[in-house]
Amino acid sequence: MLAGRSFTGGGIPFLVGSKSKSETEIQPRTMSATEAFDNMCAAFSSSIELSERESEVFRLAMQGKNLSVIASELFIANSTVKTHLRNIYRKAGVSNRQELIEAFQTFERIEERQSSR
Repeated sequence: MLAGRSFTGGGIPFLVGSKSKSETEIQPRTMSATEAFDNMCAAFSSSIELSERESEVFRLAMQGKNLSVIASELFIANSTVKTHLRNIYRKAGVSNRQELIEAFQTFERIEERQSSR
C-alpha cells in the first residue's frame, strides 16, 4: 500500500497516506541533468525573446538533433525548422549552429557563476 510514502509529481513533493507532514519528513528533490538543461534552455530562450516554437527548436538543436529529426519530432516541415533556426540565429546575434552552441555555453557559464554567489 502507498500509505505514508512521499512522492514527487511535477517537481513538487507531496504525501500519500495517513501520516501528517510533521510525522514524515519531506526531503527536497534534487534537479536531474535533463531538468537543469531544460531550465537553462528556457532561460536562454527568454533572454533573447524566442517564441514558444523557436524555444522548442532551440532546445532540440542544443541536444544535437539535426534538421530532419527536429522537423519529425515537432511535426513540421524542414523548411519551417530552417526558418525558426534563422530567426533564432538572428535573435542570438550569431550566424550558424556552432556559434549558437558557443553563445549558449557562455550563457550557461555566466548563469552558473551568478547562481553560485
